[in-house]
Amino acid sequence: MSNEEQGDPYILSNLLSFTSKTQRNSFIEALQFVIDRHDVLRTCFVSEDLPITVQVVQRKATLEVEEITIDTDKDMESELKQLTNPGNQWMDISEAPLLKLKSIEDEENGVYYLVVNQHHLVLDHVGLEKVIFEIEQYLSGNKESLSTPVLYRDFIAHTLHSQATNDDEGYFKELLEDIEEPTYPFNLTNVLGNGSDISEFEIVLPTELSERIRSASIELGMSPAILFHAAYGIVVGRCSNKEYAIFGSLFSGRLQGAVGAAESLGLFINTLPLITKLGGNITEYVQKVKEGLNELLPYEQTPLSSIQNWSNISNEIPLFSAILNYRHSDKSSAIEDNPEGQDLGITHVGGHERTNYPFALSVDDFGVDFGMTAQMDASVLPERILSYMEMVLSQLLDGINTENSVESITMLTDTEEYELVSEFNDTAIAYPEDKTLIDLFNTQVEKTPNAIAVVYKNEQLTYKELDELSNQLAQYLVANYSINIENSITVILERSNWLIVSMLAILKTGATYVPIDPSYPEERKSYILNDSGSIFSIDNEFLNEFKEHKDEYLTNSTGISVDAKNLAYIIYTSGSTGKPKGVLIEHRSIINTILSQIEIFSITPESHCLQFASQSFDASISEIFTVLLKGATLYTIEEEKKSDVLFFKEYIKNNAITIATLPPAFLQLLEVEDLQGFTTLVTAGEAIPLTLAKTFAESYNYINAYGPTETSICATTFKGDIGDLVPIGKPIDNTQIYILNEANELLPAGVVGELCVGGRGVARGYLNRAELTAEKFIDNPFKEGERIYKTGDLARWLPDGNIEFLGRKDDQVKIRGYRIELGEIENALASLSSVNQGCVLATADSNGNKRLVGYVVPKETFNKETIQQELKEILPEYMVPTLWISLDEMPVTSSGKIARKSLPTPEGSELSSREYVAPRNALEEQLVAIWQELLKVEKIGIHDNFFELGGHSLLATRLVAMIRKELSIEIFIQEIFEFSTIEEMASYINYKVVNFSEDSVDDYSMSIDI
Repeated sequence: MSNEEQGDPYILSNLLSFTSKTQRNSFIEALQFVIDRHDVLRTCFVSEDLPITVQVVQRKATLEVEEITIDTDKDMESELKQLTNPGNQWMDISEAPLLKLKSIEDEENGVYYLVVNQHHLVLDHVGLEKVIFEIEQYLSGNKESLSTPVLYRDFIAHTLHSQATNDDEGYFKELLEDIEEPTYPFNLTNVLGNGSDISEFEIVLPTELSERIRSASIELGMSPAILFHAAYGIVVGRCSNKEYAIFGSLFSGRLQGAVGAAESLGLFINTLPLITKLGGNITEYVQKVKEGLNELLPYEQTPLSSIQNWSNISNEIPLFSAILNYRHSDKSSAIEDNPEGQDLGITHVGGHERTNYPFALSVDDFGVDFGMTAQMDASVLPERILSYMEMVLSQLLDGINTENSVESITMLTDTEEYELVSEFNDTAIAYPEDKTLIDLFNTQVEKTPNAIAVVYKNEQLTYKELDELSNQLAQYLVANYSINIENSITVILERSNWLIVSMLAILKTGATYVPIDPSYPEERKSYILNDSGSIFSIDNEFLNEFKEHKDEYLTNSTGISVDAKNLAYIIYTSGSTGKPKGVLIEHRSIINTILSQIEIFSITPESHCLQFASQSFDASISEIFTVLLKGATLYTIEEEKKSDVLFFKEYIKNNAITIATLPPAFLQLLEVEDLQGFTTLVTAGEAIPLTLAKTFAESYNYINAYGPTETSICATTFKGDIGDLVPIGKPIDNTQIYILNEANELLPAGVVGELCVGGRGVARGYLNRAELTAEKFIDNPFKEGERIYKTGDLARWLPDGNIEFLGRKDDQVKIRGYRIELGEIENALASLSSVNQGCVLATADSNGNKRLVGYVVPKETFNKETIQQELKEILPEYMVPTLWISLDEMPVTSSGKIARKSLPTPEGSELSSREYVAPRNALEEQLVAIWQELLKVEKIGIHDNFFELGGHSLLATRLVAMIRKELSIEIFIQEIFEFSTIEEMASYINYKVVNFSEDSVDDYSMSIDI
């Protein structure tokens, strides 16, 4: 159950006051009389030294009163409130009665208090009212009029018989067969709370609304409870962003034939799942809710744990987190309102009824009026939910006997809609939207011609030199090629100053810059060349030709007029169809991002900024132009060395880097002191672990940035104190964020939905993909004449206007900063002749880093190396899984789709394709221990491959650091790739030790038969 420290949410606490001790003693005597009458009130639950908990009914259970003394110096009201706080209550359920009393004296004011704690195990709401009635009868001298009590054990026997004869399992399996996900309002999933972190608010509905509910119920021939359930289903569904709702409904448990159940005490209530499909017209919807509740009645005592076992929803998560309790209540049932008119001298001061559910609504049917009490997790205002219920009830009533649809019902108030559309998106600011990147670069060249612009290795260029060299290349391009505005020109170069020169030259001709990573497989390069319509490519051979004739070309501008609405660049991102897609970004869009980032990142002409991102990744464009449009200096770190932590740290120090944007996966390899001298640290590309962000935010001006390529790199930034999560922040200048449902309607703040971006940064669309462009770039529902981009990312608004990122709604993932469509990998996998069926997942390792896992049903023998090599001829290396699991068949859902959640988690023994051979010497044992710690794989043999076991370039970097620390040997990143087994690595390390060499491996080779 619970323990004393946690408290127990199933204990209901009430505070009574009396005008004399005699009256209080009489009340206690009356309560003991009621306990003596009813077996269930003399029941306790014993489990110690027993295989299962048993219910024991004692012949006599005497009430004990604990005397509490409150210091007269303390405030009586606050002390009494503390005594009845829901989080403070606990009782030993092995000791009957499960009613505990505490007495408090306020002699000075002549008031005598009694705290009555009751456990829900023995009493429900109806039973409590009957206890109150019997106490009143006893105190009024009418105890002889009370009928002989019905035994609770009779009800238990009846319930067990019903469960044996009903087909509960068949009914609930059919009911839940299509439900694969719960509906958690506001993403509230914790149903294990003690009730202490709950906010409560109650109202009585306006008389007019109550009368309308009564009239509609009579007209439709149904209980008002149906209408409240129908309304609550809509509220739960909308607050979960689902087209259906699952919530718990409390059934009285007294309706299914147990003799005397209506008059008996005990815990009869039970919670059952009600499913409401939020579609169709309103009248049909209400009727279906009625049918659903009626169908549940024969099963009202079915245990919820059994129901979940029969569903498709794992027992590791709750079936639902929202409940509705519709109950018939008597406004005059309080004990001080004695029906005989006799003054009993008792006042009900207050009490607490709590639930462990974080989203609970109680509806009190008073016969004429209706009351509603919302008990919500502290993150959700209960008043807000009650207002939603009122709005939905009113619209349900309006829609009955009309063609109005459930979809037409709205919950948001005008105030909420204004906050979501306008207040949170108050980002308008003037910027030079008629300028191009080259216009603004030229302006900067005029300001700081002699300042250092770019540095690569030992080469550097001033702003004037960079301008003139790019002018010469532009003149060369124009002289030798027929270039029209927006023609695509691909650049296939490693990151260096020449990459930046080439980009500027292309833009100066009015053409469109299209970067291609030289390490891409030829098939992918060829696809981008053809799809982009590139008129030619700039590569090393091309530049060598230009350098021979460079002096023949002028250093002044080409004079070509380029409009801000023209394309600046095309970045290719992973595509779900199996082919990458080109994103079209105009000058005016990227300029808005760049100028916003310069301000947010605090870039100044004195800044030394790092160019870290791959040239095929749009973050590189941000890194380059935030520097070139502000007069700062850009340092491009060598591609082949940037993942070497030792080299990286020295590079940062030697070049006095002050600003960098790093992927969180790489930042995890660094210590806080490694970035000394930084003025701004930016993370982007993927979600950052909370502890990592907090660690670096304590020492640096930390910014968490978010934005898809389709919104010109960056759409939101977060800067501020980090609490329980790291938000992605607020929209940047001239940018709007909307969290929408599938119908592109606003969702309430706090509800998880699709993050959609509007504003200046929105891309033109996808190249040669009109259908996909129309699907993803739609008219802005809130700003006429503008468009929004549907990112496919899941997020929600936080109360302060920041945004929390919560993952993807599709199969796109971010791994080490790379945006990857799992569908593209799966399509490539399906094209292989050796694969019958394939699936790819992104799973987190023990450090929280995502990794790709491939699952295959091979046509014949499974060969991991062959599959990986074939994929590398189609896909970039970062998109090829290193972990593989071979299956006889794929698990499928009831609808025939691959049951991704049922796929096995990769175990260490499944990762290697090699026969296990144990380490043979001390060095191999040390290396195995290092690998085990790093890869979190228990069994590693000397022939196992580091990369087969889940290693990748960033883990290789950590491996280098761990070998340096544990073995005092310096090896390099490229050597991890060359000597990738324990045996090879140990042999190479021995070679280095013998030869006292820290140099490269050019004179060392191995031939090991494995």
